[in-house]
Amino acid sequence: MLELLRKIGELADAHGFEVYAVGGCVRDMLMGETTNDLDIVVSKDAPKMARIFAKTYHLNKPVVYERFGTAMVCGLDAKIEFTTARSESYSRDSRKPRVKPAPLLEDLKRRDFTINAIAMTVNQDNFGEIIDPFQGQKDLRAKLIRTPLDPDLTFDDDPLRMLRAVRFFAQFNFRLEEKAKEAIQKHCHRLNEIVSKERIRDELTKILTSKCPSMSVRLLDGVGLLKEILPEIKAMQGMEQNGRYRHKDLYEHTLMVLEGMAPLSQDLSLRWAALLHDVGKPKTRRIYLEKGYTFYGHDLLGAKLTYHILKRLKYDNAQIDRVVGLVKHHMRLSLLDENVTDRALRRLIREIGPFLDDLFLLAKADRTGYRITSMADLEILSQRIESLGKEEIKALRPPIDGYEVMRLLGIGPGPRVGKALNALLEAVIDQRIEPSPEAARKFILENFASTPSSSLTKLFEPEGQLRVDCQ
Repeated sequence: MLELLRKIGELADAHGFEVYAVGGCVRDMLMGETTNDLDIVVSKDAPKMARIFAKTYHLNKPVVYERFGTAMVCGLDAKIEFTTARSESYSRDSRKPRVKPAPLLEDLKRRDFTINAIAMTVNQDNFGEIIDPFQGQKDLRAKLIRTPLDPDLTFDDDPLRMLRAVRFFAQFNFRLEEKAKEAIQKHCHRLNEIVSKERIRDELTKILTSKCPSMSVRLLDGVGLLKEILPEIKAMQGMEQNGRYRHKDLYEHTLMVLEGMAPLSQDLSLRWAALLHDVGKPKTRRIYLEKGYTFYGHDLLGAKLTYHILKRLKYDNAQIDRVVGLVKHHMRLSLLDENVTDRALRRLIREIGPFLDDLFLLAKADRTGYRITSMADLEILSQRIESLGKEEIKALRPPIDGYEVMRLLGIGPGPRVGKALNALLEAVIDQRIEPSPEAARKFILENFASTPSSSLTKLFEPEGQLRVDCQ
């Protein structure tokens, strides 16, 4: 990074610009971290400086935002944003600022936190000189998140900074200044008023994929942001469960599962699944004298709620489908014990398919309420599934298609065809017949040729039946 900064400094000297590295790249350098994202503040006409830089090093033309006096250049293994030193002012109904050129001190003053309000001179005469008017280096050493200006003004101007404060807490394990906490509590309602769901989503993604996401959720709750962006999680607080769970409080149990997932995977879908796996419980809880609390159907309702939550946050469909699938099926392993049959495991493999490996990770994060309770038990179960040929079972198809079934039975398209194919596939999975066209035709003729449709309905609609489309 220093070599690239020197190149920028030499070019700036040659064309009469004053340039400074600012923000995250300086913060990371002072913390001993490396980064490929550079923020360069230019004393005047940053887009012109960006064009000169791109032309000198034969890079693509910069993307220029004239309104804000910024330009983005990608190349030399870095993403470089050139910004004209500026001051900002905001209206109450928008987080898009009005900007005007200003001295460097005014530019640093507008930054979100003191640790991001440090500049480093890039011009060659005093290359590397640190400019730190708000004691950001001291806050770095103290691991403190603090705003350069009054936090009431900082967070009211741009409410997204409240989420960024939690993200820096999660990313660096820094503490949040009490005055800043109080300001977030005061202005947390502003987040949903003017901040786009996409920006909220991006910050939540970074928070949930941090080293300690459960602590970050606690901070979100402590400063009032949780109820604004994830009220469904807030609703879990004080929701009592049965005593078999390590935490009787549903909220504490959920954070325990999220904490358990953290060392197992950084995958965003798994982190979301850990947070949302029991999101359907508050609306399905019932109390019975003999059974205590029950949550029948919470997995299905939870899947619906998960869809709406992630859709609200503008996640893409592939991400949503994966998390919804995990929440919908998160109870499947809890129905198993050490005596589960190979037949049941084959059906599980076929039905769960792409979610199976992820469900094992979710089960490892949440080992309460499972008949299989230890890591060793889960490992044994996983080995049994592998030995059954998981990939072959997931790839199984009926040996004959729907057109062949219609020809054999002398019928047209309809539900009987699907039921016959479904029963045929189960017979193959259970190894009751060979996976060959000849055995399949014999099975269809023996079980379906003369069976009335009303009897077929009873015979071939077992609980948890597979769904096979007739093509």
